[in-house]
Amino acid sequence: MKRYAAFLRGINISGKNKVPMAELKKRFEKLSFKEVKTYLNSGNVLFSSEEENIPEFVEQIEGMIKQQFGLTIPVLVITIENLKDILNHAPNWWGNDNKEIYDNLIFIMPPAKFSDVYAAIGECKLLNKVRNSSH
Repeated sequence: MKRYAAFLRGINISGKNKVPMAELKKRFEKLSFKEVKTYLNSGNVLFSSEEENIPEFVEQIEGMIKQQFGLTIPVLVITIENLKDILNHAPNWWGNDNKEIYDNLIFIMPPAKFSDVYAAIGECKLLNKVRNSSH
């Protein structure tokens, strides 16, 4: 059985798209996911499944949210292994004690592509600053 993380975009932000986490947990369990845990009030859900069909998971979760909560919410599902790999390859400054830096992680959800997002937002300012100061 594999472990997954589901990121539900825009859930419980500033009083909008309200979804009770206890109810969300129950709905994930009704989709036959196991070991379901929600994280705070974030819309982030951890779950396990014997299946390994991420596109099907996304379809099921988006459909359930639409049906149960009346919301059209983009969903990203990633294996915990892949999430750990991403975090293990984060820059050295990521997640350190520097309170002047607000760490963000951007997941690009299809049909968007990295090249499109990069063209729109460019490199992060800190990365440019680090590169320029190392010369």
